[in-house]
Amino acid sequence: MSESDRSPNRFCQICGRQAPAVELVMGHSVRPVIVDMVKHSYPEWSDAGFICVDDLNRYRYEYVRSLVETEKGELLGIEKEVVESVARNEILSTLVDKDFDSKLTVGQRLSDRIAQFGGSWTFLLIFACILGSGLQSIQPQSCLNRSTLTPIFF
Repeated sequence: MSESDRSPNRFCQICGRQAPAVELVMGHSVRPVIVDMVKHSYPEWSDAGFICVDDLNRYRYEYVRSLVETEKGELLGIEKEVVESVARNEILSTLVDKDFDSKLTVGQRLSDRIAQFGGSWTFLLIFACILGSGLQSIQPQSCLNRSTLTPIFF
């Protein structure tokens, strides 16, 4: 085992900052396209060394930004926000359900509650019990006897 493997703190080859191993990424585990970008800026960079998470995220941001710019030509406001959120590992949308639910009318909320109950196991079991008890009350022989049927049906 080499001295750099046993050292609790290692150095980022980009910023020179000493950091614990959990804040650094091995160069050989970085995507090749990002490695090319790093080597373009720092030709002496080696994939045998380390890069800190902050610098790696900065290069990831630049890579995603360049992809979107290549595809679209230029970044609009919302596209910049999305690229920056991806670079910071943020969630792009929060509380979507809450925002959507706040705009529902009373009828839509009532309809959702009815549909929620109608599709629940509680409803299915109650309906099966009612259907089962209704079927038990019908006697097959009484159906064959015309005198037991009411005139409405015939």
